[in-house]
Amino acid sequence: MLTYYELDLGLNHVVRKWSEPTDPRANLLVQVPGGQLASSDRYDGPSGVLVCCEDHIIYRHIDVPQHRVPIPRRRHPLENRDKGVIITSAVMHKMKVSLTCCFKLVHLTHFQM
Repeated sequence: MLTYYELDLGLNHVVRKWSEPTDPRANLLVQVPGGQLASSDRYDGPSGVLVCCEDHIIYRHIDVPQHRVPIPRRRHPLENRDKGVIITSAVMHKMKVSLTCCFKLVHLTHFQM
């Protein structure tokens, strides 16, 4: 179950926005920064969350249909195609000056269970 909370700084409390079931193979959540800037009418990005699952990544946000993207695989002669690709770590760096974000996802191709 994916539950999305939002921090309301004006009232100084946390608000539960929505909750929906998600892929049972999900293993990692990555924040997508965004929202309206307090100092202007501009938006700082789409906001939401990336749900990393085996063999694909899902973008989720309130009132937006989910967007599922497969994780690309490299061809390798020793690769076992029966095993899925799993994202093991992620880093998001938000630059204050240029309003751009950089994501880095590290994946593990051979996962033993």
